[in-house]
Amino acid sequence: QIISADYSQIELRIVAHLAKDKNMSETFLKGEDIHTKTASAVFDVTPDKVTPDMRRDAKVINFGILYGLSSFGLSARVSEVSQGSAKDFIDKYFAAYPDVHAFLEKTKMQVREQGFVVNEIGRIRKFPEAQSSQYFIRQAAERAAMNFPIQSTNADIIKKAMIEIHKLL
Repeated sequence: QIISADYSQIELRIVAHLAKDKNMSETFLKGEDIHTKTASAVFDVTPDKVTPDMRRDAKVINFGILYGLSSFGLSARVSEVSQGSAKDFIDKYFAAYPDVHAFLEKTKMQVREQGFVVNEIGRIRKFPEAQSSQYFIRQAAERAAMNFPIQSTNADIIKKAMIEIHKLL
């Protein structure tokens, strides 16, 4: 037997929970599409005017920002967008989801000050490179630290679900 399970946009749902972002959480609670909602916010259009290309770019923005993508990196991944426009997209994203921004900044601050971050169930990951004297090494550690609570919580949820499914079988 093969079982397929789709954890629809689980990382973004985890972010909404961890950040306690009202706007993002409300989107999920209403059963709305988060990528369409983000596209609406960053492209300044109503949700019904969001094109498939806009939605696809919003998906890149939604996940890219969680991985610490800069305006330079975002401009390289979003179709025909300058670095300045990518910066505007990031600013609009954080205006739409302000508590996500606060959560990511808090996580970066924690890794700078303590050298580690913790996920939802208490799993700890140390980032000694966050104390590096080399800027690029510190930046990479901060990006990894921002993502750790999200991806590790995702992994823990999926592992727990696999164990529960195995018990049912």
